[in-house]
Amino acid sequence: MSSSKNNQFIRDVTYIAAVGFVVNLLLTLFKAAGAILGSSYSLGADAAHSLSDSITDVVLLVGVRIWSKPADDEHPYGHRRVESIVTTIIGLFLVAAGLGIAFSALSSIGSARTAVPTKSALWAAGLSIVFKELLYHWTRKKGKDLGSSAVVANAWHHRSDALSSIPVLVTLIITSRWPNLVYLDAVCAFLVSIFILHGAWSIMAPSLSQLMDRGASDAELQQIREIAGSTDGIMGIHGLRTRFHGSWLVVDVHITVDGTLSVSRGHDIATLLKDRLLAEGPNVGDVLIHMEPHGEPHRDRGIFDEELPGEGDTPPPAAAL
Repeated sequence: MSSSKNNQFIRDVTYIAAVGFVVNLLLTLFKAAGAILGSSYSLGADAAHSLSDSITDVVLLVGVRIWSKPADDEHPYGHRRVESIVTTIIGLFLVAAGLGIAFSALSSIGSARTAVPTKSALWAAGLSIVFKELLYHWTRKKGKDLGSSAVVANAWHHRSDALSSIPVLVTLIITSRWPNLVYLDAVCAFLVSIFILHGAWSIMAPSLSQLMDRGASDAELQQIREIAGSTDGIMGIHGLRTRFHGSWLVVDVHITVDGTLSVSRGHDIATLLKDRLLAEGPNVGDVLIHMEPHGEPHRDRGIFDEELPGEGDTPPPAAAL
């Protein structure tokens, strides 16, 4: 990524996180006031959820300036893994919020609390659903456009807040109509914690797998093979390996070419493939190509160079011949 594009990326993510922070902070104050004035325990739990959203917006604001740094001597592949770490931290904040709300809710279910939620709590919950759902759609679209898993994860954090407010609103309606069911307010707070924990896992699972060097999906691998197979001069591919570096995909591939070609011509073929993968591949950020003469036995000896199942010397599609 060029310096100008990288700076624009940082500005875009900063703007998205700043908007999310302001909205979440206002909603936290609004729901906290509604919980106090409206006597709603579940709305108070939902306010804590919105506060955790504000914290993750701050994490995103700080993190983007780290993972967007260029490669250096100590980090020759760049800092993109920080994006996966930031995504995991966002998930951990959700876990902490969910467990804290669950513990408080379970502790209060058997209490003698008799206060009935009022209409101010109803308004706070209803408006929260609307604003957080709008914020989710906007943030998710921006994250997809930027190709940032951390921004998309933060969008789902907004969505989890919107979803958790739905049972809160339903409970407030029920308890305001039937005051003898006021204990449902604490039960609903516990249900909110379940929503939060589920959202935490859905956010953390992809980022954890990326930190463990998860490779591309079958569809993405097939796309890479088709690009390689349709590149002029390539007679076969094998040893295709991929791994995520943040939200970018790093590709290692062995190609075979006519053994009588000059080194210069072989280099041109490899360069053409790299350029195509960067331009047409599934969010490819870097490519390493090993070139061999076609028809000769492979001499891979590294511990990561064992031939993968079904990864023989794959010829290009017939249409490319």
